[in-house]
Amino acid sequence: MITPPAMDQFDTTVVIPVYFNEKSVAGVVERILSAWVHGGRDAEDLEFVLVDDGSGDNSWEVLQELRKRFPEQLTAMRLATNHGSQLAILAGASVARGRRVAIMAADGQEPPDLVLKMAQAADKGARLVLAVRQSRADDVSTRAGAGFFYNLIRWLGMRNMPEQGFDIFLLDHEMVTTILEIRDPNIPLTVTILWLGYPFAEVPYDRLQRTEGRSRWTWSKKIKLALDAITAVSYAPIRAISLFGVVLAILGFLYAAFIVIARIIFGTPVLGWASILVSVLLIGGTQLLSLGVLGEYLWRTLEVARHRPLWRIAELEKPGTDSSYQHQIRSRIARGL
Repeated sequence: MITPPAMDQFDTTVVIPVYFNEKSVAGVVERILSAWVHGGRDAEDLEFVLVDDGSGDNSWEVLQELRKRFPEQLTAMRLATNHGSQLAILAGASVARGRRVAIMAADGQEPPDLVLKMAQAADKGARLVLAVRQSRADDVSTRAGAGFFYNLIRWLGMRNMPEQGFDIFLLDHEMVTTILEIRDPNIPLTVTILWLGYPFAEVPYDRLQRTEGRSRWTWSKKIKLALDAITAVSYAPIRAISLFGVVLAILGFLYAAFIVIARIIFGTPVLGWASILVSVLLIGGTQLLSLGVLGEYLWRTLEVARHRPLWRIAELEKPGTDSSYQHQIRSRIARGL
């Protein structure tokens, strides 16, 4: 079981997954901290956990420089390989010491005062706060794809999913512990959070235009996320296969009866290869599609059953520790990784 460490002196921990963000991550940290202080809060109440998710640029070096600037309130973690932002967030949350954990992005497309606004909403009693997009300065294809995806998730049964979705959120320490106990690497964090069923507050915001670097959120990753979300929230694809199989079987029996009756009563000859070929292709394609859908569910079940480590830490530098290899191994073992 993976559980975060006991809470320390911090009010809020900001977890930021970093992937090819060498140009933007330092500015994101500075702006979040500045907005926090200008909101009337103490800088010492804010902790940062930055997780380098196997970047191929100088992101890790930038995180090490930030560690030198904020030695008492910043933890830098480097994963052994790219695990995806979802697992990078969980890895960072597992070492968070704040009584609340806020998730932010490293690309600078979210307003820096979001952490402050979510903390203010939490001060009013909310255990979970979602930063909900009102608009997004992305291209048409991204907006259309996101809209279709979130509408599909809502249609499949997750009615409490905001219409524009969400990526940024804040939750309390106990909820972090609960989420870390769900050892499924394929369920999107947004789905897991809403599946828990806790009431939540919303903080609206406008997503900004990206000014540094380019998005690494490829279409293949988007498709995988969509499949993960669909298989996590609904069994509708399997039910659809069952219904389609019933309909196909009924049509097949009716067609067979028609051929036999036409042959016996009217003497109609059984005509050839075209109908047979169409039937074979239709049934064969349906079978392969059915196996593929079942395979998506079974593969995810197999990944959970294997009980492999969800992430692998290459380096961990945090306040009060050295960054030697032996210490990294001891830290990793201590957290059950």
